[in-house]
Amino acid sequence: MSEELRFDALPDLKRLYVKAALRRRKAPTPSVKPPELTARADDVSVDAETLERYRRIARIVDDGLLPPTYPQVLATPLHASIIAHRDFPLPAMGLVHLENRIEQVRPIEDGERFDLHCSISGWEWDERLGVRCAISTELVAGGDVVWRSELWALSRGDKSELVKRQKKHREPPPPGEPAGAVISVVEEAPADLGRRYSAICKDYNPIHLHPLTAKPFGFRKPIIHGMWTLARCWAAMSDHAPTEDLELSVRFKQPLYLPSTFRIAAFASDDGLDYECRSLSGDRLYLEGRAGANR
Repeated sequence: MSEELRFDALPDLKRLYVKAALRRRKAPTPSVKPPELTARADDVSVDAETLERYRRIARIVDDGLLPPTYPQVLATPLHASIIAHRDFPLPAMGLVHLENRIEQVRPIEDGERFDLHCSISGWEWDERLGVRCAISTELVAGGDVVWRSELWALSRGDKSELVKRQKKHREPPPPGEPAGAVISVVEEAPADLGRRYSAICKDYNPIHLHPLTAKPFGFRKPIIHGMWTLARCWAAMSDHAPTEDLELSVRFKQPLYLPSTFRIAAFASDDGLDYECRSLSGDRLYLEGRAGANR
């Protein structure tokens, strides 16, 4: 049976996290099937103060337009409403963010009002890893889809296999300035960054907050939200990438522990930029992706 979750305003994310955490679910199996769930909130507007805090923490210049990463943050409560639903079969606290693909058809002004629509768009069983689940989001303004994304997450089966895959990377580049980079930025991620970003995006997942809350989930220290790292990468690249008919894709490779110092580098390609985020030594690849014209 399909069900559409409709909201007059974006729901309380903290309450949804508690609801999802309290709902016990077994580890995924091949027989687990995707529910037919959608969620939407109409006539959404952006809180100017929250947006300004988001820009500051990611060092994004205020140009009067929504950063292409920000609608994904706005849609997080709708994603959480799907994950916390009684029919969603995967454990919420075990989900690992794997990748995102964002398409921005045209720039979106700060003051625009729009509708957000979310739905489960992909469901794959990997016998070595578990279930890969995709949630798609559309931002509709004036009756037109002006922004869309597809977010893939993993509900882990064999955790050791996931760790093995994370360690299988190509030979790392030498430390120092990457050869051929058109952008190279060294960034500091302080110990409290996860708590400060959580206060802005309302994502209070315990893996981001403190060593004591991260350890029960297998992390020796808190890790920063992948969407913060992506936003920081966008801030470094925005002068070199289009804002109209934009494709911004990312694959998260390894967790970025707090505190950390890391490098954002981007390299020119035929139709945009290929970018990555690495440790200064070059041996840890945190994410990689592409920013350029929509293919």
